[in-house]
Amino acid sequence: MNVIELAWAAGFYDGEGSSIYRYSDSRRQRCLQITIQQNHREVLDRFKSAVGVGRVNGPYPYNRGRSGEYYSYQVSNAAGFRKVVRALWPFLGTEKKRQFIKAMRGFVHDGIKLRATRRQGGYGPIPMKLVS
Repeated sequence: MNVIELAWAAGFYDGEGSSIYRYSDSRRQRCLQITIQQNHREVLDRFKSAVGVGRVNGPYPYNRGRSGEYYSYQVSNAAGFRKVVRALWPFLGTEKKRQFIKAMRGFVHDGIKLRATRRQGGYGPIPMKLVS
């Protein structure tokens, strides 16, 4: 990976990106997600190329009376999330590092709860090691 492109990607993500952890009780599904939305697809393609993972979708129309359209970069699996975190970590600001940590803690915490449920006769995914 090109260090200059990774530094650029981290700065771009620092200003425009977000990371979250979502859990669906009804489907017992856990998801780590990274998202960036932009009006211009080219910058999202550059970001994807720099980090080496993810997908760029769109264009999508804006809602609520705003004209134009936008594109969305997304990673929604633990392996991709982990790859982006490792690539950008040395260049990120404190707040984005906190977002990544918060998302990963939720993922691991709920994975442990789901594994305990499996032992008690339920089901759920076994947690993955996020940082090696």
